[in-house]
Amino acid sequence: MMRRVIIVAVLVFVLALFGLAFWELRVPKPAMPRLAGELRSSSLIVNGRPRTFSFYVPPRLRPNPPLLLVLHGSMMTGKRMRADTGYAFDEIADREGFLVAYPNGYGGYWNDCRHVGDYEAKRLGINDVAFLRTLVDWFRREYHIATNEVFAVGASNGASMCYRLALEAPDLVRGIAAISASLPTKENQACTASGRPVATIIVNGTDDPLNPYGGGRVALFGIFIRRGNVQSTLATATYWANLAGHRGPPAVQNLPENDPTDGATATRYRWSGDNGPPVVLLAINGGGHTIPHPTVRGPRLLGRTCHDFSAAKEIWEFFAR
Repeated sequence: MMRRVIIVAVLVFVLALFGLAFWELRVPKPAMPRLAGELRSSSLIVNGRPRTFSFYVPPRLRPNPPLLLVLHGSMMTGKRMRADTGYAFDEIADREGFLVAYPNGYGGYWNDCRHVGDYEAKRLGINDVAFLRTLVDWFRREYHIATNEVFAVGASNGASMCYRLALEAPDLVRGIAAISASLPTKENQACTASGRPVATIIVNGTDDPLNPYGGGRVALFGIFIRRGNVQSTLATATYWANLAGHRGPPAVQNLPENDPTDGATATRYRWSGDNGPPVVLLAINGGGHTIPHPTVRGPRLLGRTCHDFSAAKEIWEFFAR
């Protein structure tokens, strides 16, 4: 009898864990907006390996259009990133006439600047800078993009890959946007910086359970998905501001709290001047490892999603200035 009680108790506990995990990880599928353009797919061979990507072509493409690279996070794909951003970049592209590319990392990951990482792209030393450079060249040939209007935005591992582009290939991108990521600390830094600045916007949550806002070890609740140590968000933003030649304090502005129920607010810090490209930090107060969007939310396990503004809209407006 006691054995049966124990078995039932264990089963109830396991089912409760599964239910909790489902609740914490479940994300409602974003509704597909009415888009006027077309999503296409293609592939390239880079260093002997096939690399794939999707890209969105709006109906009224500008002559010599800008190109926006959108880099997904760990264990994801470009198409998943497209959905997780609520198709917001495609909607903006319909209005503004630029191309949006959703490349796929190697085995679901990007080989960013952090030394620590147990995934295949890191172990094999995949040259993702070469892949993205080849991808940009492909768009130059096929769509005659503007060579000085290539931008990159990424979330999490994709944001860390954006940092790598800015550090090692500032000739390739005019600006980057990093969501939920900070620069690695010195002992965890695998890249050599060029010393040339690019326009940079950072969107980090103060309550991020994976990428610590105040710096430290990148690990989900200190246990899972270890990626070594990173600098604080402020130190990361200050690095880019100093590189751009901005020595004074940033201008500070609180964004409107359009959704008082989301448990998060946003503060914008902006460094700018005549000497170098602008640098912006959007601090999501109370926000987690998520992408701000008015209606789309991330997994509860990764913290709160700020619904006060659209990160995609803020990022494109920053790039377009």
